[in-house]
Amino acid sequence: MRMQGRTTRAAVVTGMVVLVAGGCTGSPEPGPATSATTDTTFSPTATPSSSPTLDAMMPPERPAEMSDQSATGASAAASYFFALYPYVFASGDLTEWSALSSETCEYCQNVRRSVEDQTARGVVGEGAEITIESAEGIEVAPGETYAADLVVVQAPSFEVTKDGERVPDGDGGRFQIHVALGWESGWVVRAIDAARA
Repeated sequence: MRMQGRTTRAAVVTGMVVLVAGGCTGSPEPGPATSATTDTTFSPTATPSSSPTLDAMMPPERPAEMSDQSATGASAAASYFFALYPYVFASGDLTEWSALSSETCEYCQNVRRSVEDQTARGVVGEGAEITIESAEGIEVAPGETYAADLVVVQAPSFEVTKDGERVPDGDGGRFQIHVALGWESGWVVRAIDAARA
């Protein structure tokens, strides 16, 4: 992925490698009385289709596993959150993204601001489809703190201007992502850390 100074979105896309503005860091650290358990039963198989532009305008389906307050639910929530990424840029609809984002997650808030900036400029996002290769949930503090480790592949992204010009906005790539989540009457993404795989 490359950073282009002229757009906020490019900085956000690059944030999957180096978290922008210091980013959201850190894996949840269990205290002395907690133990982490892992569950790998949720196996997403999201694959972009042959018509990504049309697909990106449709919101991804919310997995049933997200209703589980468990490691499996955490991996499902993290997978769904990243499946929303191309949708929010293509549609400008931040409803689900904002509902799942903690106010303290800088990456989450940077994406929101970037989508708002893009909408204000009258451009539309295209590409950036996410394929989730693996997702593993971790229960850090039962009933409260969870994490998920994902391996994702992101397609290149573009901005489409009002004139129909298609401007490259990110190269895509394969990434390892660590997501810190909490259960607050539903899933909340608290922090994201990512590196190129």
